[in-house]
Amino acid sequence: MTEIKSQKPYDHKLILDRREKLSMTGIKEVVSFDENSVAAATDKETIIIKGENLKVGAINVTSGLLEVEGFIHSIAYDASRGIWGKGIVKKIFK
Repeated sequence: MTEIKSQKPYDHKLILDRREKLSMTGIKEVVSFDENSVAAATDKETIIIKGENLKVGAINVTSGLLEVEGFIHSIAYDASRGIWGKGIVKKIFK
């Protein structure tokens, strides 16, 4: 019998395809986005994607899915800013 592992509330996955398409799971909220950056919150932290010509291709906060397309330069975590964090927009546009 196959055991099914339950996903912890803060689990998430990132799949980056040729730096052109990023698929993420475990996303609770898209905090902000424009053509140069996307900030998405999980339960524990915020993921900040920076690049060029970024577009949110698909989002489903019920299932936690987020897809970002464009040329991705970097992916960074801000552990001090989860879904309840404040001031993330100031940090992104420093």
